Amino acid sequence: MAARYFHVLDPKSVKISRNLIRRKREKARNAVWLRIRQSFRPSVPLTVHADGIKVRDLKGRSKVERLPVIVTGKGVDQMLGAHIIESSSGECQSKKIVENLDDWKCAEKVSAICTDTTSSNTGHRVGAVVKLEAALGRKLLYLACRHHALEIIPKHFFETLVEKSSSPDLGALCSRFEREWPNMDQSSFLAGTEDDELHRILTPEIVGEILNFSLMKLQLIRADYKYFLELVVLFVGGQLDNFHFRPPMALSSARFMGRIIYCLLMYMFSKGGQFPLDEKHLSGIREINVFSVTTYLEPWFTATDPVKAPLTDLTLLKNIVSYFPISPLTAECALKAFQEHLWYLSEECVALAFFDERVSVDIKKAMVTKLVVPKKQSAKNRMKYVLTQNENIFNLADKGLDHFVSQNTLNFFTYLGINTDFLQTDPATWHFHPSFQHGLEIVKALQVVNDVAERGVALVKSYTGCGSVTNDETEFQKLLVVCRKLTMEETPQDQTVKGIFDKINAKIK
Repeated sequence: MAARYFHVLDPKSVKISRNLIRRKREKARNAVWLRIRQSFRPSVPLTVHADGIKVRDLKGRSKVERLPVIVTGKGVDQMLGAHIIESSSGECQSKKIVENLDDWKCAEKVSAICTDTTSSNTGHRVGAVVKLEAALGRKLLYLACRHHALEIIPKHFFETLVEKSSSPDLGALCSRFEREWPNMDQSSFLAGTEDDELHRILTPEIVGEILNFSLMKLQLIRADYKYFLELVVLFVGGQLDNFHFRPPMALSSARFMGRIIYCLLMYMFSKGGQFPLDEKHLSGIREINVFSVTTYLEPWFTATDPVKAPLTDLTLLKNIVSYFPISPLTAECALKAFQEHLWYLSEECVALAFFDERVSVDIKKAMVTKLVVPKKQSAKNRMKYVLTQNENIFNLADKGLDHFVSQNTLNFFTYLGINTDFLQTDPATWHFHPSFQHGLEIVKALQVVNDVAERGVALVKSYTGCGSVTNDETEFQKLLVVCRKLTMEETPQDQTVKGIFDKINAKIK
């Protein structure tokens, strides 16, 4: 097909030279990069995202640490760069983030920061968040990556109920499954509903709810998340058209959903006689799977919705506590992991629930009345809700969202520039109020998962090391910005040969 674009050229008139190709590339890249820079004039509150990655340097000689930095907001998703940093310390990260923000002249628009929940980011003394706040001279709304926070639960499950791993991989059991996969009969598996021990938990009513939720989400979900849902459908006895098992996924412990996907596969093929497991491993994997499909599934697949975050987390906490009669050990594992990650029940982030239509009018009225209550949490615990000495996690699960509201909750509206006039009116009429409507638009645009930074990491890995497109650091930064923008603009038509040539020609003109 590409021949159609070149058949009119006289080969003798075409100069083929590495240097010429490089110069043409740089010219086209610089033209697009300049347009991106000139058109970047954000007028909305921005969230800054960052995530470090160790990769080969541009010549492929040694490892360096890079920090992809991206800002998002309503109608905004812009990569600023992925520069080398000396270390992953909070000081180094915050310094590089500020340099990127200043370079792109958008520091004054940054209202929030989204990162994973490691201490290098969230430490109350030297974490990247507090260091960035100090550099900017103001507080920011902290949006913990909900995927990272929720991933802690299956990680803790797996290490407690199945096996621990001292390596970056998921462990010896998953490695054995990967090795034995090519020799397995992929038609010989049994659903969890065919296990007599699970009948009392996976009742027809519960199975119906799981199937309805999973099949609905399957229409919207991508990649590994879609495969997870497909395995859930099979585990509860559902049917899928044109489904094929995939070879076991990469074993890196950093891969979202890795543990749960492996547990679902290992259990179904063990019951099908293809993957022998001893009773300890079988029992632990069974516990993980049942909790995953009954209690963990919905919170994970609603994790990207900022408005739902506080109520979803409080509901998950309540469901974990109510899980104790079913399996005390499983509930204890989940509770121990999750109680350290109540980021969206902080006095500031709980304000997201004002915009959640699932929250009743009465609860919203109670939340408004609590806005005059003095702050409950210390300054070092501003980013997440931390149990006080007089609090018990079981009692906390009995509370409503209003319990987490205080004077500090008003900071949320200040950070994002949202007018609070609507709070003086009846919650039943808020959706008619202009300030509420404006606030809802801003809140819906918040990114509460750090997937954009993860995609930035993937982009950096694609263009570094031996064989990279350029060895020049300045050109490399431009390359990332341009490729990120072009990737975001792609449509199915852009994937065709004609689409690719049309896009390149349009950018060069």
